Amino acid sequence: GDAVGAEASYRTALATSERLVTRSPYDLGRQFDLSTSHGRLWKLQASRGDMAGAEASARSSIATLERLVDREPDNLHWQHALFVALQNLSHVQIRRDSLDEAETSLRTAMSIVERLTRHDPENTSWQRDLSTNHHMLAELLLTRSNIDAAEASARVSLAISERLARQ
Repeated sequence: GDAVGAEASYRTALATSERLVTRSPYDLGRQFDLSTSHGRLWKLQASRGDMAGAEASARSSIATLERLVDREPDNLHWQHALFVALQNLSHVQIRRDSLDEAETSLRTAMSIVERLTRHDPENTSWQRDLSTNHHMLAELLLTRSNIDAAEASARVSLAISERLARQ
């Protein structure tokens, strides 16, 4: 596809979202749209190998989502979006060999998705997210030669996946 054209479109959408948030700073929906625009740009930048740009976009998305979650802590949709943004950031951090930071991002994401699954244990999407996050953490810990912790996280991931498969 036309990655250059796509990036130009994403940057235009981002600029529009920024203008709308500036005009209506208390419109939380517009702020969420801004975080989404940063997330779309992150995905494109990461796919093109622009890890510095992708990290900046992920961090911008996270900052916006953290403000939203602080304003409305009961909004589970925004909490989940923050979880996803933190996972996205961890992908970039791993590719940039910032493994300490990636582990912190994954553990922060883990705490969010654990809260979500405690709130709604029947939500299979969130259960799958929890399993995936444990798997990602296990792989990272294995890379860092933390075998025992990697095995523990991998076992949790497997247990969740097996439970989901039985449903």
